[in-house]
Amino acid sequence: MSLDLSGLKATVLGGDERETETLRLLQQQGAVVDAYGCPPSAEKVLGRPQANSVRAALDGAAIVICPIPYPAADGSLYAPQSKEKVYLSVDDLSTLAPGAVLITGVATDVMRTAETTLDFQLREYEHDNDLMILRASAIAEGAAAVAIQHSPVTIHRSSIVLTGFGRTGVALGSLLVAMHARVTVIARNPVARAIAYQMGMESYSFEHLNDVIKNADMIFNTAPALLFTRQVLAHIPEDTVLIDMSAPPGGVDRDAASDLGVHFVWARGLGGVAPRTVAQSQWIGITRLLQAAGIQA
Repeated sequence: MSLDLSGLKATVLGGDERETETLRLLQQQGAVVDAYGCPPSAEKVLGRPQANSVRAALDGAAIVICPIPYPAADGSLYAPQSKEKVYLSVDDLSTLAPGAVLITGVATDVMRTAETTLDFQLREYEHDNDLMILRASAIAEGAAAVAIQHSPVTIHRSSIVLTGFGRTGVALGSLLVAMHARVTVIARNPVARAIAYQMGMESYSFEHLNDVIKNADMIFNTAPALLFTRQVLAHIPEDTVLIDMSAPPGGVDRDAASDLGVHFVWARGLGGVAPRTVAQSQWIGITRLLQAAGIQA
């Protein structure tokens, strides 16, 4: 998909290498690009340093792109390579061009408040189902890479428990089965459990979680809920790696995991493992939202 963004200022905030690719795609459509809190690689696209503040980056922007990963509990944007946390304020957003479009995975409270008083359009694409399916394979590969890095055993022939079986869970389960793992899915939805069974996995409801994880070599959590409480964590074997893929605040009691010596990894931003592929899929959603918002040069 293409757009004519000639002469429009487009700003990208935070994120990882996906956002560098997004900057490049915006530039290819004619936009005048700026960035703040992006990886250092963004400066190669810009041909100069990033803006020295959020306000400077937003000033006069007609398009603002924020990361897909959920903001942290304190409202800061996902920006793992930024030297400082990236926050948006209503004052910062007041400097946008009239009728600007702000696209984000999930909006912060500040974004929602600002939209009610300022002249810009807020668009979220975390719940764009086809877009999330397009990027699910890259996230699954990223999760497998984390497991390979942190586990003392191979995925091949390992006993793996996968909690949650939505878009990401289906992609991950399919990949793990293809790698010849023995996968057990824990899901609330009986239809999801039936699909997992049809795909060659064992499947149970959450009431069986404690029993199932006792024999797991690896555990992947994709469910956006606090499932791994202290009581549940106590059932995890010593050498098992627990990989939480859920958004903030996460699905694991991290303090309890540390107290109990559970090998725990909170794997956020896995789409960044294959930034070019994922950025291309995100660009489909960005283009769709910009067209719907009537953005044109």
